[in-house]
Amino acid sequence: MNKTTLISGGIEKVESRRDNTIKIVFGTQEITDQDKLGHIMSLCNKYGYVAFSEAEIEVEDLEIPDEKIEIETDKPMHVRKRNVMFRYWEQLINKTQFPSFDLWYKFQMEKEIESYKEKLN
Repeated sequence: MNKTTLISGGIEKVESRRDNTIKIVFGTQEITDQDKLGHIMSLCNKYGYVAFSEAEIEVEDLEIPDEKIEIETDKPMHVRKRNVMFRYWEQLINKTQFPSFDLWYKFQMEKEIESYKEKLN
C-alpha cells in the first residue's frame, strides 16, 4: 500500500474547467514536520484519492484502493498537447506577432527542444 498522509485544512476555492473537470484549492496551516512536508511536495502533479470530512479522519477508517489511477483518453498525448496549445494560441497569443498557429507552434516547439538540449550539456 502507498504511504497515506493526513493533513487538516479547508477547501478555499472550487472552479469548473472547460473540460468538465473541477479544480479544488486546499489550504492548510503551516506544516512543520519535514518528512510530511517532503511527502506532500513529492505528490505535486500526481493523481490520487482525496477524502474530506469536517470530522477527524483516521487512516484505518478509510477504504483506500491499492491500484493507481489511470488517465484514460482516446487521443495520443502529442495530439492532446497540440490541441491545448491551439486553444492557448487562439485565446491568448498576439496575432500580429504570430498570425498563424503553425508559425507559433513551430516557434514554441523549437524553444522547448532547445531547452531540453541545454539541460543535456
